[in-house]
Amino acid sequence: MKFTIAFALVALSFDTASAAVLRQRSDTKVPAWIDPTNPRCGVTEPWSKHKPFEPTLGSDEKAKESQCHACKVRACNAGLPPPGEAGGCRCISYKDSAGNYATDCKNLLNKNLPVKYEKCGALRDCKALEGQCVSAKFKMDSAKEAPWQKTDWKGAKDTEKKDGKSSDSKRPAWMDPTNPRCGVTEPWSKHKPFEPTLGADEKAKESQCHACKVRACNAGLPPPGEAGGCRCISYKDSAGNYATDCKNLLNKNLPVKYEKCGALRDCKALEGQCVSAKFKMDSAKEAPWQKADWKGAKDTEKKDKKSFSPRSAGISVISMLLLMVSN
Repeated sequence: MKFTIAFALVALSFDTASAAVLRQRSDTKVPAWIDPTNPRCGVTEPWSKHKPFEPTLGSDEKAKESQCHACKVRACNAGLPPPGEAGGCRCISYKDSAGNYATDCKNLLNKNLPVKYEKCGALRDCKALEGQCVSAKFKMDSAKEAPWQKTDWKGAKDTEKKDGKSSDSKRPAWMDPTNPRCGVTEPWSKHKPFEPTLGADEKAKESQCHACKVRACNAGLPPPGEAGGCRCISYKDSAGNYATDCKNLLNKNLPVKYEKCGALRDCKALEGQCVSAKFKMDSAKEAPWQKADWKGAKDTEKKDKKSFSPRSAGISVISMLLLMVSN
């Protein structure tokens, strides 16, 4: 009896949260950067291309698909881990107490979810959904607040330059924008950031795999055989294009059908190369050359200064001692 009451209370709380999915609210926090007459997901592309998505409320298939889309976008915006990773969740749809579809991102390893649910189609593809966001009126337990309302929202960071060109990368002070290189000293200065090809053919797959190997080396990701080691794999995204990431293949539950990216990466052979900041992969999201401690940015050359060595210092001391003795 106690178990039945507890189960009913859990189900009721689940339904109560879902019933508020599209409830009109006047207390939403509107960031200073948002134009209320033409609201967008951000001030720079791709965020500025999209308006906050307003999911449909209802009990039909159209409403279910709309709610599922909202869940996937919100999960991506909030950085919720995907299935296969620690604490990973997947979007599911279920009927609330009013009979309308609602959604949430749940860990399906939990076999005791208090509702009858369906998976929201294919796994979410955050790369394909980048730039989109969801109305703050949409609620789901795993990401209650719209990430675009927060002060650290990536779409609110205006990286446009005075020349009108826009870039989603943080260009270091040492980089020459007219002739970008991977660093200021060799071998980094010999290479420009690699721009991988986007597409569904073998050329694109090889290009994406090369980008993955270079990024993994730059980021110092451990190779297979070491603790937490990863190997570059290629897979098709929701748009049918090749994408890559560095994954631990001891995990037999990766949520995609994949191929290994040929031979293991050889970081010694790839030294000096780097990849465009536009290239994204979960295991190393930021281009290492954007960071303050980037090894290619350290100019070790001396300018018109003779190097000081212990040997020369020793000779000078001996000379001084001899001079003092002779006097």
